[in-house]
Amino acid sequence: ERTAAWVRGTGLGWATPGEVDEVGIIGALGLAATRALETLRSRGFDPADGISLLDGNHDYLSRVALPSFGRIDVRTVIKGDRDQAVISAASIAAKVSRDALMVELHDQHEAYAWNRNKGYASAAHRAAIDAHGLTNHHRRSWAIGPALT
Repeated sequence: ERTAAWVRGTGLGWATPGEVDEVGIIGALGLAATRALETLRSRGFDPADGISLLDGNHDYLSRVALPSFGRIDVRTVIKGDRDQAVISAASIAAKVSRDALMVELHDQHEAYAWNRNKGYASAAHRAAIDAHGLTNHHRRSWAIGPALT
């Protein structure tokens, strides 16, 4: 994770496929966002001193972050990735990091062609799931089903 010269600080947070299965996508978003805030705090930025903007209309952060950070100012922004530069930048940073992870995972699981599809359910990826099953990098709670032709 690199920080551009014009950015005061960045922090990415991740949730595992197992956590998505256990707490759902909204709960996993809260876990990942809390981890991102913890990263920022470890770099000297207090989340309570700023505003946490979330893309969309659902606040998945306040309840999860409360035990770690106390009250933080969380605001949801519908179409925030379109209308707020900071949300757009965060979205791009997350996607670039996730894509890099998928390329790394390709070396361990070549059949799934993660270097080409980055984990999205392409026909080839679905065919690999049909042939080889799920890995620990797949979410088991999501209906993946047979490959589309």
